[in-house]
Amino acid sequence: MKKTNYLEIIGVLSLSFMLLGTYAVSGCLPEMMKTFHQYDQAAVDNLISVPSASILAMIVLSPILFRFLSERVMIVSGLIIYGICGITPAFIQSYPVFLITRIGMGIGIGLVNANAVTMIGERFTGNLRSRLLGIRCSMETLGQCALLLVVARILPFGWHYAFLIYGITFVVLFIYLAFVPAKKTEQNNPAETAAATEKKKFSVSKQEIVVLIRSLSLGFVLISAASLYNMRLTNYVVDLGIGTSSDGSTILSLSIFCGFLAGLVFGKLLETMRRFVLPLTMAGIGLGMALVGLSSNLIVIAACACLGNFFVTIGSSYLFNSVSEQISTENLSLGNAFALVGCNLGASTISIILKGINLISTDIAASFLVYAAAFFALFVIVTGKTLLTKEK
Repeated sequence: MKKTNYLEIIGVLSLSFMLLGTYAVSGCLPEMMKTFHQYDQAAVDNLISVPSASILAMIVLSPILFRFLSERVMIVSGLIIYGICGITPAFIQSYPVFLITRIGMGIGIGLVNANAVTMIGERFTGNLRSRLLGIRCSMETLGQCALLLVVARILPFGWHYAFLIYGITFVVLFIYLAFVPAKKTEQNNPAETAAATEKKKFSVSKQEIVVLIRSLSLGFVLISAASLYNMRLTNYVVDLGIGTSSDGSTILSLSIFCGFLAGLVFGKLLETMRRFVLPLTMAGIGLGMALVGLSSNLIVIAACACLGNFFVTIGSSYLFNSVSEQISTENLSLGNAFALVGCNLGASTISIILKGINLISTDIAASFLVYAAAFFALFVIVTGKTLLTKEK
């Protein structure tokens, strides 16, 4: 039996620390507006959100890149691009340069993103793999919280200094190179491995196609729910007159922290609940959304937002664990790419979905109630399918 290499695990998990870091500098927007006063609000907002487009593009391309580039080349290149592009605005405050470097950050994350998930599925098995996929999601939220806190402390000294936080990417690069060995095939003969991979026939079974579509759909609904909290929770608290913007931000931070805790307990929950984890996830998110939409009490809303984000992370961990279990090793990068595309689509289409809900009702509570109804419907569908399917 292979002995667990804890340093390798640390190196693998460290890659996820920076993956949600692009929005960490969103608190700089008011000061950035003053610096780039010749541009309108939308153009400046775009500097924060534009990495999402290049991330999505790289995730779509990742299955092709996997066939020509080694895992190590993609990760090292991605981290270097991400780090250099991330810190450049600290030294050059030019809008065109800023825009290019933010697009570059997205490319860097895209090169690392799919690998950070796929390598866990390839290097580990069984309960250890399930636990690590859960902890990986926790590392994303931990990184997001940590970077937000650091940016808040740096901002008083000048908004451009906040971009120095991306220098930590080079620490992650060092940890990866020091602790994570190349895959055996890459160690033996990288040139032969790349050639063999290029010639390898691309084949996906009908069963895997179903898994791919299901993974994309699940990623979409889970991250769409998380994005609803990010977009509407603070405004909801203020509109109800039960708290300030600061209160809403605090609740959001607490809910993100609950997502961190969810990743830590996912492995044990999967061992206990197995195939009923997904129905439980749908019920948990639906209940959280419903109670937020029906409540006018700050503490209740905080608790329910925490409940919702807890199960969003449980669902995300379940998603990537299912891909690792149901997709062949040869197509694992494709499976994770589909899941990540779904996640990114969920985040990028939330504004369109909310506009549609506003056609029904302009009350912010309606958004939470519509999502609650959708997740309760999914709970019924998923539970029915689970009960009708024999456990393997």
